[in-house]
Amino acid sequence: MHKIAFLVLLLCSLLFCMASCKNADHEHVLDEWKQISESSCSKQGEMIRNCTKKNCDYTETKYLDLKSHDYEDSVTPPTKTTDGYTTHTCKNCAHVLVDTYVPAVGSDNLEYDHIVTDESVTCIITGIGTCKDTDVYIPTYIGKYPVVAIAEGAFKKCDTIRSVTLPKGIVEIGKEAFYECSNLEKITIPDTVQKVDANAFFSCYKIRYVYISNLTAWCKIKFRTADANPTNFATKLFLNNQLLTSLTIPDEVTEIGDFAFVNCSSITEIFIPEGVTYIGVDTFSNCGITSITIPDSVEKILSRAFEKCKYLTNIKLPSGLTEIKAYVFANCWRLQNIEIPQTVTRIDLGAFENCSGLVSITIPKSVKSIGARAFRDCTNLGSIVLEDTNNWLAYDDSYDITGTPIDVTDPVKNATYFKTARDFAHWEKN
Repeated sequence: MHKIAFLVLLLCSLLFCMASCKNADHEHVLDEWKQISESSCSKQGEMIRNCTKKNCDYTETKYLDLKSHDYEDSVTPPTKTTDGYTTHTCKNCAHVLVDTYVPAVGSDNLEYDHIVTDESVTCIITGIGTCKDTDVYIPTYIGKYPVVAIAEGAFKKCDTIRSVTLPKGIVEIGKEAFYECSNLEKITIPDTVQKVDANAFFSCYKIRYVYISNLTAWCKIKFRTADANPTNFATKLFLNNQLLTSLTIPDEVTEIGDFAFVNCSSITEIFIPEGVTYIGVDTFSNCGITSITIPDSVEKILSRAFEKCKYLTNIKLPSGLTEIKAYVFANCWRLQNIEIPQTVTRIDLGAFENCSGLVSITIPKSVKSIGARAFRDCTNLGSIVLEDTNNWLAYDDSYDITGTPIDVTDPVKNATYFKTARDFAHWEKN
């Protein structure tokens, strides 16, 4: 029995010694590297070397660099509407790489001029030329020079145009550029456009589709007039090919520019984030909204910003607003509830004209001036409460500074007077 135990112990000791050797219990002596597989363009090759000492299974492995792809090239040339490019397809692994983009060539035979400065040479489109296209694609380049603008009156009264696509790189659309293009139905405006001059789309009555891809860029465009914005006639705006009905102003926007969404009656909801400080002239006029909350960060709301929002019933004004500009809520005839902040000092000309849904309004004591026709045709306005009725003067439309002082010591009498005088009175606090 003891002999068997001794033999078992001896065998275990030998096995332990062999295992120790296999686990690098000595300094390895390695043979030469041997390649066991070659690299391809999709898989690394492999080399190994082994320890030469007896009973040692130690092995080192290293991987070889991938081989370069062996490409076969195919060139897709640009067309009038699509970019060209080169496709590289590997013969061995079918890997595909696409590069060397070439801009779409756009419509042929448009008229253009070069704009030469000390820094660059660019192009401006000046007319239809001999181009016969009804769907006009403005080129990104003419020769090697980028196209950056559409000139004043470039397509004025061109009744053959049905649609226009402007490429990235266009920064300005000139005055009356598409004036009375009577058959223009669709326009695509890139996010590089910064300025659209007066009446650029004047009398484009058939336009129905305005396509954009970037709301932040759109809010920053300087539209010179309402007719500079094609939505004035289209009444619709498409963002990334989707009709815009619910509008959320991006967080990075601090100013919503003049005329930005003029006449967009398809917009029924507007969400304005904290951080916006400015809402421009006619910005949301004739939109289809029913209510809106304007954040307290907004410092200025300019004239006619919400004019003709005929479905608007409720609006919350920012707490720090100091002036209600001319006609800002004119013709919002469903407007029922509005609270004028205690910081407002002026209510300008026609501010609430034809707001026939209003039945009462309170003028805070901070207000020092109420413009002519501020409440004209507010036919259901039976109560105007002045928090401070002292020292008001009323003037007629001539703004005669020698106007007759009005006794407003009795709030009831004052409300009655103010209602009957709403069509002409301009009030100033003495």
